[in-house]
Amino acid sequence: MLDIHLLLENLEEIASKDLQEQLWLHRNKNRISTFKEAICGIFDDARLTRALETGYIENNFSGELFLTAKKLDQLIDLIPENLPPEKIIKHSKMCKIRFLSGKLLVLFAQECKI
Repeated sequence: MLDIHLLLENLEEIASKDLQEQLWLHRNKNRISTFKEAICGIFDDARLTRALETGYIENNFSGELFLTAKKLDQLIDLIPENLPPEKIIKHSKMCKIRFLSGKLLVLFAQECKI
């Protein structure tokens, strides 16, 4: 159901301000990304939205992981996608988004034994 490796890769990007500055502000010559790409990587490509909607996360992972994923999903919706990358990185909700993404990264790694 979930593409765990893709999920973890994108959560790492959303959890790291340094990585966001490198990738979203094109400071890395070998790799670029955007907020939208990272979010789509988590919720669409890695299928976290479907896993939440179908109960897969709730039934197969801890309650803490489930609630953290739900909170992250709700917070992400508060960031306007049309903002320039600098403003997204500095947005008041990004600190909490980074925290929740880092927490999810650890929880998925622990519960999937990666």
